[in-house]
Amino acid sequence: MEQIKKNYIGLWTRYKNYVKKNVLANDEGDSKKVSYWRNAVFCNILTYLTPLSVIALIPCIFMAFTNGVPIVGFADLFTFLLVVVITLSAGIKLQTRKYIFIFILYCLSLTLLYYLPFPGPGLLFLLTVTIFSSLIYSSSAAYYSAITNTFICVCFALLIYFNIIPYSNSHNLGAWIAISSNLIFLSFVCAKCLHLLLEGLAASLSSNNLAESKYEKANRLYKFISQINQTIVHTQNEEALFQKSCDIAFKIGGFKMAWIGMFDYERKKILLINQNGIQEESVPLFSAAYENNGPQDHVLRSGSHYVCNDIENDLELEKWKVFASLNDIGSCIILPVKRKGVIIGSFNLYATEINFFDDAEIALLEEATGDISFALDVFEKYKQHKLVEKLIIENENRFRTLIEKSTDVKMLTNIKGEFIYGSPSVTKLLGYSINEFLNKSAFNFFHPDDLPDLIRNRTIILEAAGKSFSFQYRVLHKNGHWVWCEGTLTNMLHEPGIHAFVSNFRDISERKLAEQNLITFSENLNRTASDLQKIMDSSLDIICTINEKGKFVNVSKAAENILGYTPDELVGKKYIEMVLDEDVGKTNEIALEIMSGHPSTSFENRYLHKSGSVLHILWSANWDKELRVMYCIAKDITARKKAEEEKEKMGSDLIQRSKNQEQFAYIVSHNLRAPVSNILGFAELLKYENSSPALIRDSMKGMSIAASKLDEVIKDLNEILQIRSMISENRSDIHFQGLVENISLSIDNIMEKENVIIRTDFTAIDKMLSVRTYLYSIFYNLIINSIKFHRPGVPPLIEIKSRLTLNGMQLIFKDNGLGIDLKHHNENLFGLYKRFHLNIDGKGMGLFMIKTQVEKLGGKISVISEVNNGTEFTIEFENNSL
Repeated sequence: MEQIKKNYIGLWTRYKNYVKKNVLANDEGDSKKVSYWRNAVFCNILTYLTPLSVIALIPCIFMAFTNGVPIVGFADLFTFLLVVVITLSAGIKLQTRKYIFIFILYCLSLTLLYYLPFPGPGLLFLLTVTIFSSLIYSSSAAYYSAITNTFICVCFALLIYFNIIPYSNSHNLGAWIAISSNLIFLSFVCAKCLHLLLEGLAASLSSNNLAESKYEKANRLYKFISQINQTIVHTQNEEALFQKSCDIAFKIGGFKMAWIGMFDYERKKILLINQNGIQEESVPLFSAAYENNGPQDHVLRSGSHYVCNDIENDLELEKWKVFASLNDIGSCIILPVKRKGVIIGSFNLYATEINFFDDAEIALLEEATGDISFALDVFEKYKQHKLVEKLIIENENRFRTLIEKSTDVKMLTNIKGEFIYGSPSVTKLLGYSINEFLNKSAFNFFHPDDLPDLIRNRTIILEAAGKSFSFQYRVLHKNGHWVWCEGTLTNMLHEPGIHAFVSNFRDISERKLAEQNLITFSENLNRTASDLQKIMDSSLDIICTINEKGKFVNVSKAAENILGYTPDELVGKKYIEMVLDEDVGKTNEIALEIMSGHPSTSFENRYLHKSGSVLHILWSANWDKELRVMYCIAKDITARKKAEEEKEKMGSDLIQRSKNQEQFAYIVSHNLRAPVSNILGFAELLKYENSSPALIRDSMKGMSIAASKLDEVIKDLNEILQIRSMISENRSDIHFQGLVENISLSIDNIMEKENVIIRTDFTAIDKMLSVRTYLYSIFYNLIINSIKFHRPGVPPLIEIKSRLTLNGMQLIFKDNGLGIDLKHHNENLFGLYKRFHLNIDGKGMGLFMIKTQVEKLGGKISVISEVNNGTEFTIEFENNSL
């Protein structure tokens, strides 16, 4: 069964390919055109119509002969045969096949309409002709078919009316008109719909073609830039760069012409340097004087590119229109070429298409020209570099005498190994005068044990010019002892002016002695390693080593007492995992500094104990470059930090108390003086016996006002003293939401009048243990201040929320009011009788009272504010204040 299925599929495939080969033999097959799709549809119609016709042919012929209409059977057979011919016959043109196909359908339709007693099949074929006409020809063909259908329907109406058709008695004129009118309607509807469908297909294909064209264009330009950059990398001079750039623009960029010109500023000319695509006879046109306000002049003056996307219609390029027309040029661009930021020439590109250069292409071409300019700068730097190298060589030869001042010994030996030069420092190092070793064999001055190695290495470098080797040999001092020397021996026999082996060495006897001492020390160190471990284990501070990955390598036993972890638990663990999150950043910074060679002796950070508590740790650390480990000592200073914090807090309290006393004294001396002075002044006036009644009345009135002011100040001072006195009220759990609700009820009339909105969020913490009257006063004053100092025309919005912190909690009050200019009023913000909005009634007591009450509860208050952008107060209580 499977084999039969495969054979069937293979036969069907061969049949389809055969039909396609016959029908579309001369078709171009461009899928970007609508004609391709029309021809493909026609081919598919014929492909499937032939086998389907075979299936329908036998019943059609049988029924036609048995029902007395043999002509219909013959018409079906004739139609089938013609379909087979235009489907399978070779050599018939595609358009001829289409004509025959439409003709067959019309013949069959007319036969069915004339000989069948019912018109349905014939009308259906007429509608099919309209549809097929639109699909395989054009949209207008469908309209012609619809018009033809109308004509046929009118003709058959006349045949019915005059009883000419065979079944006139079964055809009713009214029914025919009703049915045929629907056919005509559907014909025109199909023609219109298919027209819109195929027009949309044509528009889509056109859009795709445009997109593909842009893609190909962009791809070509990207290849152009890529090749330019590769040329820059592999080119060593500007002449080759210019020529290859023009070649790439012409061959890969697809430009019609490309040339690079250099500006002659004195003669106002541009000289063609390199080009590709320009005919030989036209080359002189491009080395000429440039016009004022012309394209080249525009590039020089503006430092930017010049673009013309339609040369034929550009008035500025009138002289070039004939040349452009003859050479099929539609667009051009001129790009500045710079060296050290100065324009030295231009890169000129010409394209065949009109409107070739859009913003994207211009940006890419500017990038390519910028790369060329960059390469010119590199070439210039390379030239300068070569000049500098030459100067260096000359200076080295010129100042050769400086070598004589060096503490290192410089010796020259010829190919035989005889000394031909020695610097004066040889006397200081080895005790010989220059004449005592010149022209003598160098081999006589080296230790016998070192001599074989010297001869072997010298023989190796003798075969390679410029090669050298390093050595550490013993050299004989004049007084008979051996001096350890370290240096290099270089083969400079090939170097003009030298022609010798050059040796440069120094005395390392002390270092050798130190190395020997180090070996001895290392042996002693190994013997005392166990003692060091005992020292580590007995230390009260943590002694540890940390590798470059930040993991503990060795840890002393003190870690268990300080951090709660045993040494085994810490080995392999990253130290940063136990650092408090807030200190991770600075800890990493210090670690990087230490690893870069800057030891630290007093770095503090906070660590988490195994139990979760926070510890303050003082570190000293040093990095070992060779072993790639950090040696550290960690000391627990938690108790000391707490003592320092307590001391700092006590100092801050004393300073604050001193400021409060100074302010209180100022208030007493300043605010009481004015009313008392007024009372004394009015009393002095009353002493005069001849005072008029009016004067006495005014004086009494003034004394009354001054006394009221004096009483008001005394009440304020009493309230301040009461707040600053010891808190005697018992502390209790106070729920913040209830506190806000009670205050809202007490000022309900104000809130309703000002349309106040209060939003609360106490999900973090909803209560605290405190003094109810103080906390109520703080909430009340902050809410009233937000309402009092709201912006005109803006309903007050007050947001109150709680937030947990590492050491306690915060209460945050935020509004959308007038705000405070903190730049000018920050120092006096919480001062007594300090006001910041003089147009609003008040005494300047609110913020002073709030701060005083917050501090009496053990907290602190801060503020963030901007003018006309609201104010945010933050009250913070530590755990020991809650």
